[in-house]
Amino acid sequence: MPRPPSPPDRYHSMGVNASFGLPVPPDAHWKLVRRFVARLCWPMLRAQVEFNTELLGEMVRHDDILEDVLWDRTLLRDEVELAHQQSFARLHDAVGIIRTEMGEVVDQLRSEMAAIAGDTAEIRSRLAELGARLDQAQIRLAQVDLLLDRVGHGLPDLPPAEELAARDGRGGASR
Repeated sequence: MPRPPSPPDRYHSMGVNASFGLPVPPDAHWKLVRRFVARLCWPMLRAQVEFNTELLGEMVRHDDILEDVLWDRTLLRDEVELAHQQSFARLHDAVGIIRTEMGEVVDQLRSEMAAIAGDTAEIRSRLAELGARLDQAQIRLAQVDLLLDRVGHGLPDLPPAEELAARDGRGGASR
């Protein structure tokens, strides 16, 4: 951004006053009288005119420095404002991206939880079915035990082991 043009020389009128109107301009009224008065006063005013001229020069120099500082401040303020706007825009974009990603994660978690809930329901159903089958198997086992007990009571008692051993010896010899 280019620097704006300098304001009109505001020190021009001060420069005229600083020198007390000396030297007398050629087109001045009462030129002769003014020159005479200026020659009489010049020895007393010379130091003051030099001081006023130097002071005015310093004021102009400091005014230029101040204008430069103010211009730099304006540029810096504009840069800071632009950086702030850009940072805010990046932050806004990042928040939007995070919201989108969080929405996707939430959707994925919901989908997985629904699948887990379906799997859980299926597992519970199968467990109930297996429990019922186990109950049926236990009933059948109890029935088989009861049947074996009844069949065992209706059979004659088994001979003692010594008798069976002796028979084995006889039975094996007769063959």
